[in-house]
Amino acid sequence: MGFTALFALAVAGFIHWISKFFPVPVPGAPAQSDPPGAYPNSLLSRVILAYNNGKSYFKLSPTWTVLVGGAANVIIHKVSITQANAIAALLTSLAGPNYPLQFLLACLAVESVLDPACQNANLAANESNAGAPQNLAGYDMGIAQLKLKYVMSATGLGVNQAMDFALDIKTAVPYHIQAMNALLLKADQILANPSSAADPRMNNRWMLATWMYNEGEEGAMAAYNAGEFPNHCASVLGDIQYFERSLGLQPMLPDLAA
Repeated sequence: MGFTALFALAVAGFIHWISKFFPVPVPGAPAQSDPPGAYPNSLLSRVILAYNNGKSYFKLSPTWTVLVGGAANVIIHKVSITQANAIAALLTSLAGPNYPLQFLLACLAVESVLDPACQNANLAANESNAGAPQNLAGYDMGIAQLKLKYVMSATGLGVNQAMDFALDIKTAVPYHIQAMNALLLKADQILANPSSAADPRMNNRWMLATWMYNEGEEGAMAAYNAGEFPNHCASVLGDIQYFERSLGLQPMLPDLAA
C-alpha cells in the first residue's frame, strides 16, 4: 500500500476518532450533478445559486458531513443548477401577497441553506436524537428540515415514505407553508395581547412564527417572554433583506433591523 493510501486511511481514522468527542465536518461528493448545457433560467435561480454556492465551506467541497460519535449528523450539499431551477419554479408558484417570496426563501434558507437533500440527525448531546443514530424518525430532512416523526404523525406515512416526502421539494415546501400559516395565526393570537417584556422586534407575526417553527411553541414563548431576539430570527431577518436586495423586492418589514 502506497504512502498516499496509508495517509488517507490515517486521516479517516483520526476523523472517526475525534468525532467521538467533537462534531467534525468531512468533505464528500455532490448530491446531484448537472447535465451538459444546464444554465440558471431565471433571476431567482441565479440568486438561489449565489446564496447556497457562495457559502465559504463549499469552496473546498460540494458536500459536508458533520460527524458526531462517528455517525453522520448534519449533511449539507452544494445546490446544482438543475435543483436551483426546480426550487425557483416551485417557490414562485407558491409565494404570493399573503406569503411573500422573500419570507419563504429566508425560512427555508435558515433551515437548510436551500439544500433539498439536507439532513440533520439531531445526534449532538443537547439534541433530541442524541445517541440514537438508528432512530430515523428523529431526523430533520430536506429543504424545510421536516422532522420525520411529525410528518409520519400528520400523514400516516411510514418512516421511509416520510423521508421521501421530506426530500421532495414538491411535497416538503407546501407542508412547510401550511405549518407556517398555522403558526402565523397562532402568532396573531399571541400578539393581540403582546408581552410588555418582549423585544419589540418579536412583536411581529413573521418573526414570532418562524421562531415557533424552529424552537417549538413552548420554547419560543419562553424566549419571547424573556425579551430575547433569537439568533434564528436575526438570521431570517437578514436573509429576508438579502433576498429583497437580490431580487429587487419591496421591503416587507421596513421597520425592523437585523
